[in-house]
Amino acid sequence: MGTVGFVIALAAVASLPGVSFADEALGYDAPLVRAENNAYPFTESTDGVSVVAIRSSPGSDFDLDLQRPDGTFLTSSDFGGSTVDFVVTNHNVDVSKPPVDPQSYRAFVHRYAGSGSYRIQLHSTAWLLGGFEAPAWHDVVLPAGQFLHVMAFIGNRNTDYTITASSNVGSSGEVFVFPQGNPAIDWRPRWAAMAYGSYGFGRAEAVVTFNTGGSDYFYFVFVSTTPGDISDDIYFKIGPYDGTPPPF
Repeated sequence: MGTVGFVIALAAVASLPGVSFADEALGYDAPLVRAENNAYPFTESTDGVSVVAIRSSPGSDFDLDLQRPDGTFLTSSDFGGSTVDFVVTNHNVDVSKPPVDPQSYRAFVHRYAGSGSYRIQLHSTAWLLGGFEAPAWHDVVLPAGQFLHVMAFIGNRNTDYTITASSNVGSSGEVFVFPQGNPAIDWRPRWAAMAYGSYGFGRAEAVVTFNTGGSDYFYFVFVSTTPGDISDDIYFKIGPYDGTPPPF
C-alpha cells in the first residue's frame, strides 16, 4: 500500500466508533468514566502495592491490559460483562535488598463488546508491618464513585490466616488474596489470585482461609460490585472466624 493509501486507511480506523489512541492522566483515587479505548500512564514510586481496575457498565464489556510506557505488553484482565477487571503491581520492601526504582506503567482499556462505558480507578497502599490481626471489624469507606481498595501486610510464612469481609445491606463486593511474588517487582491480574470470596446483599460474608506458604508479604484487593455511584463500606477482619456480624 502506498503512503497516501496507508494514511487514508489509518484515518478510517481512527474514526471508527469507540476507537482512540489517546493517553490520559489517571490520578490515585480519582476515578474516570469513559466510553472509548484509552491508555492511562502511571508511575509507582513508593514501596507497596498499586491496583488499576475497570468496571464496565451494564451491557458493555471492556478489557484491561497492563503495558510498559512504550506499549510492551505485561499482562491482562479480560473477564466478561460487568465483572471488575484489575491488575496489581507490587514492589518489595525487604530491607536486605536494594531499593526499588520507580516503575512506569500504562493501563490500556479497550472495548470487547457492547456500547456502554466503563469506570477506571487507580489505588495504592504501602506495606504495613504486622499487628493486623484484631478481634474487631475494620471499616473502609469508599466515597461515591470509588469501587476499589487494597490492603498490604507483612505476616508470617507457612501460616494459615482467615479474612472475613462484608459490606452494607444492599451492597456487594469481592475480596482477593495475593502473595508477593519472588521478584522485587511483579504484576498480577485478577485471575492470578490465590484465594477469593464474594459478599454482600444482606449480611452475607466472605470467609476466606489461606496459607501464606513461602511468602510473608501478602495483600488483599477489595472491589465493590454495587451498581451506581453511591458511597459504600468494606468491613473486614483478619483472624479466626467467630461469627460476629459486621457493624451495619
